[in-house]
Amino acid sequence: MKNQNLSWYLKNVDLFKGLSTDALIEISHIVHEKICPKKELLYSPYSEASQIYILKKGEITLYLSRGGKRYILDILGPGSIFGQINPDQKDPDHFAEVTEEAYVCLISMQDFSALVARYPELLMNLMSILSQQIQDYQKKLSHNLMTAEEKVLFCLEDGKNKNTGLLSKWFGNERKMTHAKIAEKTG
Repeated sequence: MKNQNLSWYLKNVDLFKGLSTDALIEISHIVHEKICPKKELLYSPYSEASQIYILKKGEITLYLSRGGKRYILDILGPGSIFGQINPDQKDPDHFAEVTEEAYVCLISMQDFSALVARYPELLMNLMSILSQQIQDYQKKLSHNLMTAEEKVLFCLEDGKNKNTGLLSKWFGNERKMTHAKIAEKTG
């Protein structure tokens, strides 16, 4: 039964859209599932990471740390894909920390490469996802020119617009934007 539930979930993740039910069942056999408690560090610049993560439930914060200060790259909700997507880069350059208990699916980079060879549409889906992430990060960088008030307003609007898909509605809890999160996101 686990694989049927997992294949339903994978069907609703953008990375796997367009794949047949048989392909999703096959993929569900190589995906590992993990429940992660709050504050768990999934990976850091000091660890080798060779997995792709898909967040099913909960919240993950991606951040950089310099001089004891955290700079938040992104706060991820259900349906998000993250991890070591570049096969040539062995060590991540940022931290991934569980900020609300999370349920994640993991695929090793080796298994993912084999899946891409078998299902090339995965590569097109991944390119679409990464393109959107690049656009989002460029937008965030351009907001460094804003006043503090404009940054906070953008942060609130961005949080409201993120993760509005089926998986977020099904598995997500309301995105809690605390003063601390807003302060970290706006620098």
